[in-house]
Amino acid sequence: MKVQAEKLNSENAMAFKRELLAAVADGDLTLDMSAVRQADSSVVSVLLAGRRAAQERGAELEVVSAPAKLIELAKLYGTLELLGLKPRS
Repeated sequence: MKVQAEKLNSENAMAFKRELLAAVADGDLTLDMSAVRQADSSVVSVLLAGRRAAQERGAELEVVSAPAKLIELAKLYGTLELLGLKPRS
């Protein structure tokens, strides 16, 4: 799934969560965040939900091109390794 939004925050986190869970249910387990420029802590929660949904299917969610701010937040919350965020190249 390629995220189209440039900004992910508490205002659109629920919509993002619905899209992510639907993608995981359809077997789309790669989340491309290259278009995202801003992300707040609500995104960490959404990614954890996506990870849980993937694991329930016996799979792993891969997050690629994560913005630096999201990686910083995941480090702060101790979830960086758990989420397996891959930074932009």
